[in-house]
Amino acid sequence: MCIRDRHRTSATGRNPLQGPADYVARIHRSRLLQIPRMVLLELKPFKSAFDLWVVETHRRLAPKAEQIALADGSGLMEYCYIHNDMYWGNFVYDADDQLRAFIDFDKVEVGSWLYEVGCAAALCATTAENVRRFVKAYEQEAGTALDLDAMVLAMYAKTMRSALWCVHAHINRRASDRAWLAGWGAHLERCLSGIEEYTFDR
Repeated sequence: MCIRDRHRTSATGRNPLQGPADYVARIHRSRLLQIPRMVLLELKPFKSAFDLWVVETHRRLAPKAEQIALADGSGLMEYCYIHNDMYWGNFVYDADDQLRAFIDFDKVEVGSWLYEVGCAAALCATTAENVRRFVKAYEQEAGTALDLDAMVLAMYAKTMRSALWCVHAHINRRASDRAWLAGWGAHLERCLSGIEEYTFDR
């Protein structure tokens, strides 16, 4: 049973499209001796390839984060209980690579079910064709058509939030495995390109 709300916030009071802007604010609050950590990285004389990706990702996505937060999220206003942590590590597959279960339910809350669908689609959005296959399979299984405009907004919000999380984790040295963080960032970059391609082709 889902709950329809006339406001663009979830039952916890959060706009589901606010995530990227929240991480931009966290990045801007990150300081070392009162100097913004992002500025310190920008001034770093010998940057690694991932340093350069972090700087460029922040410059590119920070302005877009506010646009996403202010977008019309009216299509995301139907709520139910959601997993709220769509991530590869929480999926369980069998020997034939068939999805069998989700795990890790400590973040379950009442939220937008379509935002959750968008989060799932975003994980495989490295190409527009992957997104089309996801939408087709979901609609066939669910027996209902998706609001694709709202789902695309959710995909952008999820992927941008994750990319900005990488930025925040890197400048604050919160990722013990830098190679993993760089790999995750590269995957998210491909997903952003895939979402853009899907948006233009639709």
